[in-house]
Amino acid sequence: MNIIFKKIFSLLICAIASTGIVFSLFIYSQNINHQKNSFTRLFPPHFLSKPRLLELSLNSFYLAGYTKSNFFLGNRTAAAFVLQSNYSLSDTQHLILRTPASISIIASAIRVMIDSPDVFMLEGITPRKLSGHFPNLVMTEDNFVGPPFNAVITLSKGSLLLRAYDDSLHKNILVSSNAVGKEIRLFPNILVAIGDGVFSLDGNISKDFTTGNIVYVYFYRNEFVCLDSNIKVIYQGHTIDSIQTPHIKLSRILSDQATTFSAPPLMVNYTACANADYLFVNSKLKAKNEDDLSFKENSVIDIYSLKSGEYRYSFYIPDHDHGKIKSFQVVDHKLVALYDHSLLTFWMQY
Repeated sequence: MNIIFKKIFSLLICAIASTGIVFSLFIYSQNINHQKNSFTRLFPPHFLSKPRLLELSLNSFYLAGYTKSNFFLGNRTAAAFVLQSNYSLSDTQHLILRTPASISIIASAIRVMIDSPDVFMLEGITPRKLSGHFPNLVMTEDNFVGPPFNAVITLSKGSLLLRAYDDSLHKNILVSSNAVGKEIRLFPNILVAIGDGVFSLDGNISKDFTTGNIVYVYFYRNEFVCLDSNIKVIYQGHTIDSIQTPHIKLSRILSDQATTFSAPPLMVNYTACANADYLFVNSKLKAKNEDDLSFKENSVIDIYSLKSGEYRYSFYIPDHDHGKIKSFQVVDHKLVALYDHSLLTFWMQY
């Protein structure tokens, strides 16, 4: 009995110690994000209007596309369901994408992207691409050409820009896929790894529909790259913080043949979008001229010139129901901010 008790006691101590270590690492990562760093931000007054509110019944919505008059939300748990609304939130409609029953597709992995009048359903595991258009929303399968992918944006009706894992290089690379010409082009040198070839290259891809330029913003370091529509590098830019090297610790799980974080990483740039020659980046680091309360109760957005990469100024998107934004999109002078169970729209002065 004493032996069993000792074993149980030892397991309990190990469990408590493991939990304590993970919790301590989490607190440490939070402290890094909230400590005053060596850069400053410029905050123009009265930047955002009073918001309009749309309550959402589910937390599985994501931003799927926009036009000058409307935006669209996709749903991760109901792939064929799309919510359409104008920016004043006075006209909201439920749309259903009609997909052929004969098409085998991994529904939970589908990403809907709308570049009106074109509508796309993209799934990177199989991988597959379905396309349709307004107003009938009947989806048909395209002849997708390309590897499995883990991130994607549309370049045109027939072309995609993918982020895919290259087995020979052991890293994620950018790949363009042209279904019309059945052409694949590899761009192995645009994303530059600092450490491993997967986690250190994590980031956000966005496209400025005004210029056609594409921006890749790294999650864990102060860097972004601006590309033209032919996937040629225009310049390498830097965000205003000083995190040049990703603060990432990884461990290998032999039983699953997988690699994962062994400690919470330092998130530098959480999400981003491009619009009308500007890049908007949701930074997770506090500047030395920000107070704790303002940083805690808002999401800070830094604005950069897309032409030069130069920092312009910053503004806050307020938390809603004690929650921060999951994603956002700027369209001309309109801002859509998505939260877990709600969405806010603002008018901007810039």
